[in-house]
Amino acid sequence: MISGKAGEVLSALGGLRNVVDVEPCISRIRVTVRDQRAVDCRMLRESSKAFVQSGDVVQVILGVETDEVTQAIVDAGAQLRPSQ
Repeated sequence: MISGKAGEVLSALGGLRNVVDVEPCISRIRVTVRDQRAVDCRMLRESSKAFVQSGDVVQVILGVETDEVTQAIVDAGAQLRPSQ
């Protein structure tokens, strides 16, 4: 179980089982989710600076917290998307 900002973001994304992979992108995390209906938009709005969802991809804008939150989500068991 992760706590703090990473826990809030992961919970808003529908939990670890709903996360296919994550990719840090400077000030945001790009996340592919299994079920977009499991994403809690209200909670995500409250736990991030902003977010954009397009189909099964959610981009969560976190600013300077991006790397720390991404690492915590990966440490919890999420798959890190390989760099392109």
